[in-house]
Amino acid sequence: MSIGFNLQKEPSIRYKKENIILVCVIPGPKEPKDTQINNYLQVLVNDLKELYYDDFFTCTAESPNVPVPVRAALFLIACDIPASRKVSGFTSFNATVPCNKCSTAFPARYNTHLQRDFSFGLEDIDAWSLRTNIENRYHAKNWKEATTKRQRADLEQKYGTRFSALHDLEYLDLVRCTAIDPMHGLFLGTAKKMVKIWRTTICDLTHELYLTDADLKEMQKEANDIILPAQYTPINQKIASDFSDLKADEWRTCPS
Repeated sequence: MSIGFNLQKEPSIRYKKENIILVCVIPGPKEPKDTQINNYLQVLVNDLKELYYDDFFTCTAESPNVPVPVRAALFLIACDIPASRKVSGFTSFNATVPCNKCSTAFPARYNTHLQRDFSFGLEDIDAWSLRTNIENRYHAKNWKEATTKRQRADLEQKYGTRFSALHDLEYLDLVRCTAIDPMHGLFLGTAKKMVKIWRTTICDLTHELYLTDADLKEMQKEANDIILPAQYTPINQKIASDFSDLKADEWRTCPS
């Protein structure tokens, strides 16, 4: 796992190596748990505070011989859902308050504590309360000042917020500046649900499933005959098995 810093450039050159700063590489074999990542983020935060608040001089491409004042700021956190929750101090996508944009609480599915019932409350979606920077910082401060694990767990369950080292950047609005992950949020959610509906719903005209076993086998055959560009991940036999366990990269291959 690594933390990188991307310079704001035109999309065509944004991800060239000269425009990406590798802040650190987090050693394995497992990724850090929850707030453990703050130990690594604090290094980045210290440098960002110096670049934003202090008088920092350095030579640049435009001024290679004479140091000039340089300022920098962090305005966007872009990573997948599990990483963004840890980096920005929000609870998991499967927590009681799972969203980093609103403060809506969702109950657990019937007979399980492991999954949320996201269909609950959809009829009142217009009444959902959006998170704000002020509230987020207030709850993060209370979490940081809590003296026991039980107190912190209760605050997490109620407000869906933890303290992140990024809260030390006073100009940064973590609610607004933490990007929504389209891969996990769209392809691994909506697309999976659509396939499930097609596999369980009878068509009024044909009196068959909208997506039959024969359809899946034919789709798999066509997919296997396609020569994919190097940047796309083959789906192998997963179409014929009800699109089971597709990863984000594999969902990206489907609509392409």
